[in-house]
Amino acid sequence: MVFWKSIPEKIQILLVSLLFLVSVSILDRLIFAKAFYQFPNLMEWDTSPWYNFAHLKNTVPDQGDSKGIFVTGSSVSLYSALPGRMTETLERPVLFYSHVAMSPTDFSFYLDSILEKEPDVILYPLAPSDFQLDFHKIENGESMFQYDKWVEDYSHRNPVMYYYPLDFLKTYRQDLKKDDVFNLLTKSIFYINRMRNFVTDPFFAYYEKVNREGRSYHNYTGTVPREGIWRKGWVAPNFHIDCELKEKGQFDEYVFISQPQSDLTIKEEGRVVFQQVFQKTGWVKIRFQTNSKGPLHPLEFTLDKTVSSRIIDPKSYAKEQFYGLRLSQNFCKKDIDENISYLRREVLEDISLGSMSPEEYREDYFNRLEKDIHARPELFRTLHIRSIKSVIGKEEFKPWIEFENLKKAIEKVKKTKTRFVLINIPENPLEVESYQNEKWFEGYLEYLKGMEDGKNIFFFDRHDFITDYRYFLDVNHLTYKGANLMSDEYSKILRSIIE
Repeated sequence: MVFWKSIPEKIQILLVSLLFLVSVSILDRLIFAKAFYQFPNLMEWDTSPWYNFAHLKNTVPDQGDSKGIFVTGSSVSLYSALPGRMTETLERPVLFYSHVAMSPTDFSFYLDSILEKEPDVILYPLAPSDFQLDFHKIENGESMFQYDKWVEDYSHRNPVMYYYPLDFLKTYRQDLKKDDVFNLLTKSIFYINRMRNFVTDPFFAYYEKVNREGRSYHNYTGTVPREGIWRKGWVAPNFHIDCELKEKGQFDEYVFISQPQSDLTIKEEGRVVFQQVFQKTGWVKIRFQTNSKGPLHPLEFTLDKTVSSRIIDPKSYAKEQFYGLRLSQNFCKKDIDENISYLRREVLEDISLGSMSPEEYREDYFNRLEKDIHARPELFRTLHIRSIKSVIGKEEFKPWIEFENLKKAIEKVKKTKTRFVLINIPENPLEVESYQNEKWFEGYLEYLKGMEDGKNIFFFDRHDFITDYRYFLDVNHLTYKGANLMSDEYSKILRSIIE
Protein backbone atom coordinates (compact mmCIF):
# COMPACT_ATOMS: atom_id res chain seq x y z
CA MET A 1 0.00 0.00 0.00
CA VAL A 2 2.84 2.37 0.79
CA PHE A 3 4.29 1.75 -2.67
CA TRP A 4 0.90 2.35 -4.30
CA LYS A 5 0.41 5.64 -2.44
CA SER A 6 3.81 6.81 -3.62
CA ILE A 7 2.68 6.53 -7.26
CA PRO A 8 1.23 9.74 -8.76
CA GLU A 9 -2.55 9.73 -9.05
CA LYS A 10 -2.54 10.00 -12.86
CA ILE A 11 -0.27 6.95 -13.07
CA GLN A 12 -2.58 5.07 -10.69
CA ILE A 13 -5.56 5.82 -12.91
CA LEU A 14 -3.60 4.70 -15.97
CA LEU A 15 -2.53 1.43 -14.29
CA VAL A 16 -6.03 0.66 -13.04
CA SER A 17 -7.47 1.35 -16.50
CA LEU A 18 -4.85 -0.86 -18.11
CA LEU A 19 -5.51 -3.67 -15.61
CA PHE A 20 -9.24 -3.37 -16.27
CA LEU A 21 -8.76 -3.59 -20.04
CA VAL A 22 -6.45 -6.60 -19.73
CA SER A 23 -8.92 -8.36 -17.41
CA VAL A 24 -11.85 -7.66 -19.73
CA SER A 25 -9.81 -8.84 -22.72
CA ILE A 26 -8.89 -12.12 -20.99
CA LEU A 27 -12.50 -12.68 -19.93
CA ASP A 28 -13.69 -11.81 -23.44
CA ARG A 29 -11.40 -14.45 -24.95
CA LEU A 30 -12.26 -17.10 -22.38
CA ILE A 31 -16.00 -16.67 -22.93
CA PHE A 32 -16.40 -15.70 -26.56
CA ALA A 33 -13.40 -17.42 -28.16
CA LYS A 34 -13.68 -20.67 -26.17
CA ALA A 35 -16.67 -21.34 -23.89
CA PHE A 36 -19.25 -19.86 -26.28
CA TYR A 37 -18.72 -22.69 -28.77
CA GLN A 38 -19.33 -25.36 -26.14
CA PHE A 39 -23.02 -24.43 -26.07
CA PRO A 40 -25.12 -26.83 -28.19
CA ASN A 41 -25.53 -25.70 -31.78
CA LEU A 42 -29.13 -26.49 -32.70
CA MET A 43 -29.18 -24.26 -35.77
CA GLU A 44 -30.35 -25.87 -38.99
CA TRP A 45 -29.25 -25.61 -42.62
CA ASP A 46 -28.97 -22.13 -44.13
CA THR A 47 -29.66 -20.20 -40.90
CA SER A 48 -27.40 -17.76 -39.02
CA PRO A 49 -24.50 -18.33 -41.46
CA TRP A 50 -22.02 -16.18 -39.52
CA TYR A 51 -22.54 -18.00 -36.22
CA ASN A 52 -22.50 -21.38 -37.94
CA PHE A 53 -19.20 -20.69 -39.68
CA ALA A 54 -17.65 -19.32 -36.47
CA HIS A 55 -18.81 -22.49 -34.69
CA LEU A 56 -17.40 -24.63 -37.51
CA LYS A 57 -14.00 -22.88 -37.42
CA ASN A 58 -13.73 -23.46 -33.69
CA THR A 59 -14.93 -27.07 -33.57
CA VAL A 60 -13.83 -28.77 -36.81
CA PRO A 61 -11.44 -31.61 -35.89
CA ASP A 62 -7.88 -32.02 -37.14
CA GLN A 63 -7.74 -34.21 -40.26
CA GLY A 64 -4.13 -35.42 -40.18
CA ASP A 65 -4.83 -39.05 -39.26
CA SER A 66 -8.13 -39.41 -41.11
CA LYS A 67 -6.95 -37.92 -44.43
CA GLY A 68 -10.04 -35.73 -44.48
CA ILE A 69 -11.19 -33.48 -47.32
CA PHE A 70 -12.40 -29.91 -46.82
CA VAL A 71 -14.94 -28.43 -49.25
CA THR A 72 -14.52 -24.68 -49.18
CA GLY A 73 -16.17 -21.79 -50.99
CA SER A 74 -19.38 -19.77 -51.09
CA SER A 75 -23.03 -20.81 -51.26
CA VAL A 76 -22.16 -22.00 -54.78
CA SER A 77 -20.11 -24.65 -53.02
CA LEU A 78 -22.64 -25.27 -50.24
CA TYR A 79 -25.42 -25.94 -52.74
CA SER A 80 -23.35 -28.13 -55.05
CA ALA A 81 -21.77 -30.59 -52.59
CA LEU A 82 -23.24 -33.20 -50.24
CA PRO A 83 -20.37 -34.14 -47.91
CA GLY A 84 -22.27 -37.10 -46.44
CA ARG A 85 -22.71 -38.67 -49.87
CA MET A 86 -19.07 -37.99 -50.75
CA THR A 87 -17.89 -39.47 -47.44
CA GLU A 88 -19.68 -42.73 -48.24
CA THR A 89 -18.26 -42.83 -51.77
CA LEU A 90 -14.65 -41.97 -50.87
CA GLU A 91 -14.62 -43.76 -47.49
CA ARG A 92 -12.93 -40.83 -45.78
CA PRO A 93 -14.38 -37.76 -44.03
CA VAL A 94 -15.53 -34.92 -46.27
CA LEU A 95 -16.41 -31.71 -44.41
CA PHE A 96 -17.53 -28.23 -45.33
CA TYR A 97 -15.28 -25.27 -44.53
CA SER A 98 -17.56 -22.78 -46.26
CA HIS A 99 -19.95 -19.92 -45.73
CA VAL A 100 -22.29 -17.85 -47.87
CA ALA A 101 -20.61 -15.17 -49.99
CA MET A 102 -17.11 -16.54 -49.33
CA SER A 103 -14.79 -14.88 -51.83
CA PRO A 104 -11.30 -15.97 -52.91
CA THR A 105 -9.98 -13.15 -50.70
CA ASP A 106 -11.86 -14.58 -47.71
CA PHE A 107 -10.42 -17.99 -48.49
CA SER A 108 -6.89 -16.59 -48.64
CA PHE A 109 -7.28 -15.20 -45.11
CA TYR A 110 -8.75 -18.48 -43.80
CA LEU A 111 -6.04 -20.60 -45.39
CA ASP A 112 -3.68 -20.70 -42.41
CA SER A 113 -6.52 -21.94 -40.18
CA ILE A 114 -7.44 -24.55 -42.78
CA LEU A 115 -3.88 -25.81 -43.14
CA GLU A 116 -3.54 -26.09 -39.35
CA LYS A 117 -6.24 -28.79 -39.52
CA GLU A 118 -4.06 -30.78 -41.96
CA PRO A 119 -6.67 -31.81 -44.54
CA ASP A 120 -5.39 -34.17 -47.21
CA VAL A 121 -7.28 -32.26 -49.91
CA ILE A 122 -8.96 -28.86 -50.19
CA LEU A 123 -11.76 -28.88 -52.76
CA TYR A 124 -12.79 -25.41 -53.96
CA PRO A 125 -15.83 -25.32 -56.30
CA LEU A 126 -16.45 -21.84 -57.68
CA ALA A 127 -18.04 -19.81 -60.46
CA PRO A 128 -17.19 -16.42 -62.01
CA SER A 129 -19.64 -14.64 -59.70
CA ASP A 130 -17.48 -15.65 -56.72
CA PHE A 131 -14.81 -13.23 -57.94
CA GLN A 132 -16.89 -10.22 -56.91
CA LEU A 133 -18.08 -9.02 -60.30
CA ASP A 134 -20.13 -6.48 -58.34
CA PHE A 135 -17.16 -4.13 -58.11
CA HIS A 136 -17.02 -3.51 -61.84
CA LYS A 137 -18.65 -0.46 -63.32
CA ILE A 138 -19.55 0.15 -66.94
CA GLU A 139 -18.27 3.30 -68.65
CA ASN A 140 -18.61 3.92 -72.37
CA GLY A 141 -19.50 0.29 -72.92
CA GLU A 142 -16.40 -1.03 -71.11
CA SER A 143 -16.01 -2.59 -67.67
CA MET A 144 -13.65 -1.28 -65.03
CA PHE A 145 -12.79 -2.88 -61.68
CA GLN A 146 -13.07 -0.35 -58.83
CA TYR A 147 -10.25 -1.23 -56.43
CA ASP A 148 -10.88 1.72 -54.07
CA LYS A 149 -14.52 0.77 -53.71
CA TRP A 150 -13.50 -2.86 -53.20
CA VAL A 151 -11.18 -1.97 -50.28
CA GLU A 152 -13.72 0.34 -48.67
CA ASP A 153 -16.65 -2.07 -48.98
CA TYR A 154 -14.55 -5.05 -47.87
CA SER A 155 -13.67 -3.32 -44.61
CA HIS A 156 -17.42 -3.41 -43.79
CA ARG A 157 -18.14 -6.94 -45.04
CA ASN A 158 -19.34 -9.38 -42.41
CA PRO A 159 -16.59 -11.97 -42.99
CA VAL A 160 -13.87 -9.33 -42.56
CA MET A 161 -15.39 -7.82 -39.42
CA TYR A 162 -16.25 -11.17 -37.83
CA TYR A 163 -13.28 -13.38 -38.69
CA TYR A 164 -10.18 -11.47 -39.74
CA PRO A 165 -10.40 -7.71 -39.03
CA LEU A 166 -6.79 -7.33 -37.88
CA ASP A 167 -5.31 -9.34 -40.75
CA PHE A 168 -7.26 -7.32 -43.28
CA LEU A 169 -6.18 -4.10 -41.60
CA LYS A 170 -2.51 -5.08 -41.68
CA THR A 171 -2.72 -6.07 -45.35
CA TYR A 172 -4.60 -3.04 -46.70
CA ARG A 173 -3.76 -0.34 -44.14
CA GLN A 174 -2.37 2.08 -46.73
CA ASP A 175 -5.57 1.98 -48.79
CA LEU A 176 -8.11 2.32 -45.96
CA LYS A 177 -9.83 5.44 -44.72
CA LYS A 178 -9.22 6.52 -41.11
CA ASP A 179 -12.76 5.64 -40.02
CA ASP A 180 -12.40 2.17 -41.51
CA VAL A 181 -9.04 1.68 -39.76
CA PHE A 182 -10.63 2.60 -36.43
CA ASN A 183 -13.61 0.31 -37.06
CA LEU A 184 -11.36 -2.67 -37.83
CA LEU A 185 -9.21 -1.96 -34.77
CA THR A 186 -12.22 -1.99 -32.46
CA LYS A 187 -13.39 -5.27 -34.03
CA SER A 188 -9.93 -6.73 -33.44
CA ILE A 189 -9.75 -5.95 -29.72
CA PHE A 190 -12.85 -7.71 -28.37
CA TYR A 191 -14.54 -10.85 -29.68
CA ILE A 192 -17.92 -9.75 -28.34
CA ASN A 193 -17.72 -6.68 -30.56
CA ARG A 194 -17.27 -8.91 -33.60
CA MET A 195 -19.98 -11.35 -32.61
CA ARG A 196 -22.68 -9.06 -31.26
CA ASN A 197 -24.89 -9.48 -34.34
CA PHE A 198 -25.18 -13.26 -33.90
CA VAL A 199 -24.13 -13.98 -30.31
CA THR A 200 -27.73 -14.64 -29.20
CA ASP A 201 -28.65 -16.89 -32.16
CA PRO A 202 -27.72 -20.28 -30.64
CA PHE A 203 -29.53 -19.42 -27.40
CA PHE A 204 -32.74 -18.40 -29.18
CA ALA A 205 -32.56 -21.56 -31.31
CA TYR A 206 -32.15 -23.69 -28.18
CA TYR A 207 -35.06 -21.95 -26.45
CA GLU A 208 -37.36 -22.32 -29.46
CA LYS A 209 -36.63 -26.02 -29.94
CA VAL A 210 -36.55 -27.09 -26.31
CA ASN A 211 -39.02 -24.75 -24.58
CA ARG A 212 -41.46 -23.68 -27.32
CA GLU A 213 -42.01 -27.02 -29.07
CA GLY A 214 -40.61 -25.75 -32.40
CA ARG A 215 -43.44 -23.42 -33.39
CA SER A 216 -41.17 -20.66 -34.76
CA TYR A 217 -38.41 -21.75 -37.12
CA HIS A 218 -36.70 -21.38 -40.50
CA ASN A 219 -36.22 -24.98 -41.67
CA TYR A 220 -38.00 -28.20 -40.78
CA THR A 221 -35.84 -30.82 -39.01
CA GLY A 222 -38.33 -33.51 -38.02
CA THR A 223 -39.27 -36.80 -39.66
CA VAL A 224 -39.95 -36.36 -43.38
CA PRO A 225 -43.36 -37.61 -44.62
CA ARG A 226 -43.31 -40.09 -47.47
CA GLU A 227 -44.82 -37.44 -49.75
CA GLY A 228 -42.03 -34.97 -48.86
CA ILE A 229 -42.17 -31.63 -47.10
CA TRP A 230 -41.67 -27.95 -47.90
CA ARG A 231 -38.74 -26.21 -46.25
CA LYS A 232 -40.93 -24.30 -43.78
CA GLY A 233 -42.73 -27.45 -42.65
CA TRP A 234 -45.81 -27.33 -44.89
CA VAL A 235 -47.17 -30.68 -46.10
CA ALA A 236 -49.75 -32.00 -48.54
CA PRO A 237 -53.35 -32.19 -47.24
CA ASN A 238 -52.98 -35.97 -47.18
CA PHE A 239 -49.67 -37.46 -46.06
CA HIS A 240 -48.14 -40.52 -44.41
CA ILE A 241 -45.40 -40.42 -41.80
CA ASP A 242 -43.48 -42.96 -39.71
CA CYS A 243 -43.59 -41.27 -36.34
CA GLU A 244 -41.22 -41.52 -33.39
CA LEU A 245 -43.14 -40.86 -30.19
CA LYS A 246 -41.74 -38.46 -27.63
CA GLU A 247 -43.72 -40.30 -24.93
CA LYS A 248 -44.33 -44.05 -24.89
CA GLY A 249 -47.77 -44.89 -26.24
CA GLN A 250 -48.70 -41.21 -26.53
CA PHE A 251 -48.74 -39.01 -29.64
CA ASP A 252 -48.14 -35.42 -28.55
CA GLU A 253 -47.29 -32.89 -31.27
CA TYR A 254 -48.12 -29.38 -32.49
CA VAL A 255 -49.53 -28.60 -35.94
CA PHE A 256 -50.58 -25.31 -37.52
CA ILE A 257 -54.14 -25.00 -38.82
CA SER A 258 -54.32 -22.38 -41.57
CA GLN A 259 -58.06 -22.34 -42.32
CA PRO A 260 -61.03 -22.11 -39.92
CA GLN A 261 -63.47 -25.01 -39.82
CA SER A 262 -60.71 -27.45 -40.84
CA ASP A 263 -61.46 -31.14 -40.33
CA LEU A 264 -58.37 -33.20 -39.40
CA THR A 265 -58.44 -37.00 -39.39
CA ILE A 266 -55.53 -39.20 -38.31
CA LYS A 267 -55.42 -42.94 -38.94
CA GLU A 268 -53.12 -45.60 -37.53
CA GLU A 269 -53.04 -48.85 -39.50
CA GLY A 270 -56.35 -47.91 -41.16
CA ARG A 271 -58.14 -47.12 -37.88
CA VAL A 272 -59.19 -43.58 -36.99
CA VAL A 273 -57.35 -42.53 -33.81
CA PHE A 274 -58.07 -38.81 -33.97
CA GLN A 275 -60.71 -36.63 -35.61
CA GLN A 276 -61.59 -33.02 -34.87
CA VAL A 277 -62.93 -29.91 -36.58
CA PHE A 278 -60.88 -26.86 -35.63
CA GLN A 279 -62.90 -23.66 -35.50
CA LYS A 280 -59.92 -21.27 -35.49
CA THR A 281 -56.53 -20.98 -37.13
CA GLY A 282 -53.22 -21.24 -35.28
CA TRP A 283 -50.98 -23.76 -33.57
CA VAL A 284 -52.82 -26.60 -31.82
CA LYS A 285 -51.60 -29.58 -29.81
CA ILE A 286 -52.69 -33.02 -31.00
CA ARG A 287 -52.77 -35.79 -28.36
CA PHE A 288 -53.99 -39.37 -28.58
CA GLN A 289 -53.06 -42.90 -27.50
CA THR A 290 -51.37 -45.20 -30.04
CA ASN A 291 -51.52 -48.97 -30.33
CA SER A 292 -48.44 -49.70 -32.44
CA LYS A 293 -45.72 -51.55 -30.49
CA GLY A 294 -42.71 -50.82 -32.72
CA PRO A 295 -40.33 -47.84 -32.50
CA LEU A 296 -41.99 -46.22 -35.54
CA HIS A 297 -45.70 -45.54 -35.74
CA PRO A 298 -47.10 -45.28 -39.29
CA LEU A 299 -49.77 -42.58 -39.35
CA GLU A 300 -51.93 -41.08 -42.09
CA PHE A 301 -53.07 -37.45 -41.82
CA THR A 302 -55.95 -36.01 -43.86
CA LEU A 303 -57.02 -32.36 -43.79
CA ASP A 304 -60.10 -31.28 -45.71
CA LYS A 305 -58.91 -27.74 -46.49
CA THR A 306 -55.83 -26.28 -48.17
CA VAL A 307 -54.23 -22.86 -48.23
CA SER A 308 -52.48 -21.15 -51.14
CA SER A 309 -48.77 -20.44 -50.89
CA ARG A 310 -49.59 -16.92 -52.08
CA ILE A 311 -51.70 -16.35 -48.97
CA ILE A 312 -48.93 -17.65 -46.73
CA ASP A 313 -46.32 -15.50 -48.51
CA PRO A 314 -47.97 -12.70 -50.51
CA LYS A 315 -44.56 -11.48 -51.69
CA SER A 316 -43.69 -14.78 -53.35
CA TYR A 317 -43.33 -14.84 -57.14
CA ALA A 318 -42.95 -18.64 -57.29
CA LYS A 319 -45.49 -21.01 -58.79
CA GLU A 320 -48.59 -21.29 -56.63
CA GLN A 321 -48.73 -24.36 -54.39
CA PHE A 322 -51.42 -25.60 -52.00
CA TYR A 323 -50.57 -26.70 -48.47
CA GLY A 324 -52.32 -28.66 -45.76
CA LEU A 325 -50.88 -28.56 -42.24
CA ARG A 326 -47.68 -26.92 -41.10
CA LEU A 327 -45.76 -29.26 -38.79
CA SER A 328 -43.76 -28.21 -35.75
CA GLN A 329 -40.03 -28.17 -36.37
CA ASN A 330 -39.09 -31.53 -34.83
CA PHE A 331 -42.38 -33.26 -35.62
CA CYS A 332 -42.46 -37.01 -34.99
CA LYS A 333 -38.81 -37.07 -33.99
CA LYS A 334 -37.82 -37.96 -30.45
CA ASP A 335 -34.36 -36.41 -30.25
CA ILE A 336 -33.27 -32.90 -31.21
CA ASP A 337 -30.25 -33.09 -33.50
CA GLU A 338 -27.13 -31.02 -32.83
CA ASN A 339 -24.54 -29.75 -35.32
CA ILE A 340 -26.74 -30.04 -38.40
CA SER A 341 -26.23 -26.49 -39.68
CA TYR A 342 -24.19 -27.83 -42.62
CA LEU A 343 -26.50 -30.78 -43.31
CA ARG A 344 -28.80 -30.20 -46.27
CA ARG A 345 -32.03 -32.15 -46.73
CA GLU A 346 -34.12 -32.54 -49.86
CA VAL A 347 -37.33 -30.52 -49.74
CA LEU A 348 -40.27 -30.07 -52.06
CA GLU A 349 -38.87 -26.78 -53.33
CA ASP A 350 -36.13 -28.88 -54.98
CA ILE A 351 -38.44 -31.63 -56.16
CA SER A 352 -41.07 -29.31 -57.65
CA LEU A 353 -38.56 -27.63 -59.97
CA GLY A 354 -37.33 -30.97 -61.27
CA SER A 355 -40.88 -32.14 -62.00
CA MET A 356 -41.75 -29.10 -64.15
CA SER A 357 -41.75 -29.18 -67.92
CA PRO A 358 -39.09 -26.96 -69.54
CA GLU A 359 -41.79 -24.40 -70.38
CA GLU A 360 -43.15 -24.39 -66.81
CA TYR A 361 -39.65 -23.97 -65.41
CA ARG A 362 -38.88 -21.04 -67.72
CA GLU A 363 -42.09 -19.30 -66.69
CA ASP A 364 -41.44 -19.94 -63.00
CA TYR A 365 -37.82 -18.81 -63.33
CA PHE A 366 -38.88 -15.58 -65.02
CA ASN A 367 -41.45 -14.88 -62.30
CA ARG A 368 -39.02 -15.59 -59.45
CA LEU A 369 -35.89 -13.91 -60.81
CA GLU A 370 -36.90 -11.41 -63.49
CA LYS A 371 -40.48 -10.22 -63.09
CA ASP A 372 -40.71 -6.68 -61.64
CA ILE A 373 -36.95 -6.86 -61.12
CA HIS A 374 -36.51 -3.08 -60.87
CA ALA A 375 -38.99 -2.96 -57.98
CA ARG A 376 -37.45 -5.85 -56.02
CA PRO A 377 -34.33 -4.86 -54.05
CA GLU A 378 -33.44 -8.51 -53.39
CA LEU A 379 -32.76 -8.89 -57.13
CA PHE A 380 -30.71 -5.74 -57.69
CA ARG A 381 -27.41 -7.62 -57.34
CA THR A 382 -28.57 -10.26 -59.83
CA LEU A 383 -29.50 -7.54 -62.30
CA HIS A 384 -26.17 -5.75 -61.83
CA ILE A 385 -24.11 -8.92 -62.33
CA ARG A 386 -26.11 -9.79 -65.46
CA SER A 387 -25.25 -6.41 -66.93
CA ILE A 388 -21.57 -6.83 -66.00
CA LYS A 389 -21.43 -10.29 -67.61
CA SER A 390 -22.99 -9.03 -70.82
CA VAL A 391 -20.22 -6.42 -71.17
CA ILE A 392 -17.23 -8.22 -69.68
CA GLY A 393 -17.88 -11.34 -71.76
CA LYS A 394 -16.78 -9.57 -74.93
CA GLU A 395 -13.56 -8.18 -73.40
CA GLU A 396 -10.12 -9.68 -72.93
CA PHE A 397 -9.67 -11.39 -69.58
CA LYS A 398 -7.70 -9.30 -67.07
CA PRO A 399 -7.26 -10.62 -63.52
CA TRP A 400 -8.14 -8.35 -60.61
CA ILE A 401 -7.50 -8.49 -56.86
CA GLU A 402 -9.71 -11.54 -56.20
CA PHE A 403 -7.78 -13.60 -58.76
CA GLU A 404 -4.47 -12.33 -57.38
CA ASN A 405 -5.41 -13.30 -53.82
CA LEU A 406 -6.47 -16.76 -54.96
CA LYS A 407 -3.14 -17.17 -56.74
CA LYS A 408 -1.23 -16.12 -53.59
CA ALA A 409 -3.19 -18.65 -51.54
CA ILE A 410 -2.41 -21.42 -54.01
CA GLU A 411 1.29 -20.54 -53.89
CA LYS A 412 1.10 -21.05 -50.12
CA VAL A 413 -0.61 -24.44 -50.53
CA LYS A 414 2.18 -25.55 -52.89
CA LYS A 415 4.61 -25.41 -49.96
CA THR A 416 2.58 -27.97 -47.98
CA LYS A 417 1.57 -31.61 -48.35
CA THR A 418 -2.09 -30.66 -48.81
CA ARG A 419 -3.51 -31.06 -52.30
CA PHE A 420 -5.74 -28.38 -53.77
CA VAL A 421 -8.52 -29.01 -56.31
CA LEU A 422 -10.13 -26.02 -58.01
CA ILE A 423 -13.30 -26.71 -59.99
CA ASN A 424 -15.22 -24.28 -62.17
CA ILE A 425 -18.78 -25.49 -61.79
CA PRO A 426 -21.93 -25.10 -63.90
CA GLU A 427 -24.21 -22.10 -63.84
CA ASN A 428 -27.83 -22.10 -64.93
CA PRO A 429 -27.87 -22.44 -68.75
CA LEU A 430 -30.53 -19.72 -68.87
CA GLU A 431 -27.98 -17.23 -67.52
CA VAL A 432 -24.72 -17.95 -69.34
CA GLU A 433 -25.45 -17.27 -73.00
CA SER A 434 -24.18 -13.68 -72.74
CA TYR A 435 -20.62 -14.58 -71.81
CA GLN A 436 -19.68 -18.27 -71.74
CA ASN A 437 -18.95 -18.45 -75.46
CA GLU A 438 -16.96 -15.21 -75.43
CA LYS A 439 -13.23 -14.50 -75.10
CA TRP A 440 -13.37 -13.34 -71.47
CA PHE A 441 -14.60 -16.72 -70.30
CA GLU A 442 -11.93 -18.48 -72.35
CA GLY A 443 -9.24 -16.31 -70.73
CA TYR A 444 -10.77 -16.92 -67.30
CA LEU A 445 -10.46 -20.68 -67.72
CA GLU A 446 -6.91 -20.36 -69.06
CA TYR A 447 -5.91 -18.27 -66.03
CA LEU A 448 -7.26 -20.85 -63.56
CA LYS A 449 -5.73 -23.69 -65.58
CA GLY A 450 -2.38 -21.90 -65.36
CA MET A 451 -2.35 -22.35 -61.58
CA GLU A 452 -1.88 -26.11 -61.90
CA ASP A 453 1.52 -27.57 -61.07
CA GLY A 454 0.83 -31.23 -61.94
CA LYS A 455 1.69 -32.25 -58.40
CA ASN A 456 -0.40 -30.64 -55.65
CA ILE A 457 -2.58 -28.15 -57.51
CA PHE A 458 -5.31 -29.28 -59.93
CA PHE A 459 -7.93 -27.46 -61.98
CA PHE A 460 -11.02 -28.95 -63.62
CA ASP A 461 -13.55 -27.11 -65.76
CA ARG A 462 -17.06 -28.52 -65.41
CA HIS A 463 -19.08 -25.51 -66.60
CA ASP A 464 -21.08 -27.69 -69.00
CA PHE A 465 -21.48 -30.73 -66.73
CA ILE A 466 -25.16 -29.98 -65.98
CA THR A 467 -27.10 -28.64 -68.96
CA ASP A 468 -30.68 -29.19 -67.75
CA TYR A 469 -31.68 -25.95 -66.05
CA ARG A 470 -34.28 -27.77 -63.92
CA TYR A 471 -31.39 -28.86 -61.68
CA PHE A 472 -30.91 -25.20 -60.65
CA LEU A 473 -32.76 -23.28 -57.96
CA ASP A 474 -31.62 -19.96 -59.41
CA VAL A 475 -28.58 -18.54 -61.23
CA ASN A 476 -25.94 -20.83 -59.76
CA HIS A 477 -27.40 -22.82 -56.85
CA LEU A 478 -28.25 -26.46 -57.51
CA THR A 479 -31.30 -28.37 -56.36
CA TYR A 480 -30.71 -31.38 -54.13
CA LYS A 481 -30.73 -33.75 -57.12
CA GLY A 482 -28.33 -31.40 -58.91
CA ALA A 483 -26.07 -31.52 -55.86
CA ASN A 484 -26.24 -35.33 -56.01
CA LEU A 485 -24.94 -35.26 -59.58
CA MET A 486 -22.25 -32.72 -58.79
CA SER A 487 -21.15 -34.55 -55.63
CA ASP A 488 -20.66 -37.75 -57.60
CA GLU A 489 -18.55 -35.83 -60.10
CA TYR A 490 -16.50 -34.29 -57.27
CA SER A 491 -15.95 -37.77 -55.85
CA LYS A 492 -14.86 -39.07 -59.25
CA ILE A 493 -12.34 -36.23 -59.60
CA LEU A 494 -11.05 -36.64 -56.05
CA ARG A 495 -10.67 -40.39 -56.45
CA SER A 496 -8.49 -39.86 -59.53
CA ILE A 497 -6.19 -37.70 -57.39
CA ILE A 498 -6.04 -39.50 -54.04
CA GLU A 499 -5.76 -43.08 -55.28
